[in-house]
Amino acid sequence: SVDAITARRLEEYRRRVCTSGGMFFYVSGNFTDEDIKTLARFIDGYDIPVAPAPKNAPVVPKLFGSRPDDVYIKNADFTMVRFSFDLDMTALGVPVTDILYDMLLTGYSSRMFMEMSEKRGLFYDVTGAMERFLNIGTFYFTFEVKERDVYEAIELVCDILNSFKSDITEQDCIRAGYVDNAMMLYDDQREMNFTYAYDNHIMGLGYATVEQRRSAYSSVSAENVMNAADKIFRRENLTLTMKANKKRINKDRILEILRRL
Repeated sequence: SVDAITARRLEEYRRRVCTSGGMFFYVSGNFTDEDIKTLARFIDGYDIPVAPAPKNAPVVPKLFGSRPDDVYIKNADFTMVRFSFDLDMTALGVPVTDILYDMLLTGYSSRMFMEMSEKRGLFYDVTGAMERFLNIGTFYFTFEVKERDVYEAIELVCDILNSFKSDITEQDCIRAGYVDNAMMLYDDQREMNFTYAYDNHIMGLGYATVEQRRSAYSSVSAENVMNAADKIFRRENLTLTMKANKKRINKDRILEILRRL
C-alpha cells in the first residue's frame, strides 16, 4: 500500500529538499546592487533550512554501463521505440555531447531526421534529450513507426549511430549556435540565465563570459565527436524500450540487430 500524502509529510519533504545550499539565483539585465539586496531581504523572510549544497553526483546504478542484452516491451496498439544510452560524464564533456546531440537529433537537417524521415519516411518526427550530472547521465531519443517497419528502423538507427564513430568531418560539426551565434545570448536574458545557471552552477564549467563558453565549443573537433560517439553508442550502454504488440514483436531479431553497436 502507498502511504497517504499528508500536510505533515509534505512539510517534512520540503525541509529536506528546499534548503539554503540548494537555492541559488542568476540575475541579468538592468539591475542595481539595491535590487539584489531587496531580493536577499525577500528570501530572508522565509523559513529555509540551512544545509550544504547537494552534490550533483547521484549514486551510480548497479547496471550502469553494463546493461543486459534485452529488449523491454510494454503492450500497446501502436509501435514506439526508445533508445537510451548511459553517459559516463567523467570521460565526456558538456560541449562535445551537446554538439553530438545536435548533429544526431536537432532540427530537420539532423542526420537522424534526414535518414529516417526525409529519405525513407519511416517516422514523422523524433524526440530526445540528455540528462547530465557531474558523474553520469543519459542520452535518449524516441520515435514511432509502423509495426512492419520496426526492424528496418532499428537497423538503420544502429547504422547511423555507428557512422558517428568514424564518418564525421569538421564541416559536419554543428557549432553555429554555440560559436557563430554565441553573442545572441545577450539578446535573450531568459536563455542566458538558464545557460549560465546550468553550465556554471549545475555542471561546474566556470564560464566567466560568453566568449569563454564560445571558445569551449569552438575547440570541439570532429575527432572529439567521433571519440564521444564511440564511448556512448555501445551495446553495454543501451537500454531499448518499446511500446508495441508484444505477441508480434520478435525480440531475438531485434537483439541480433542491436549487437551491431
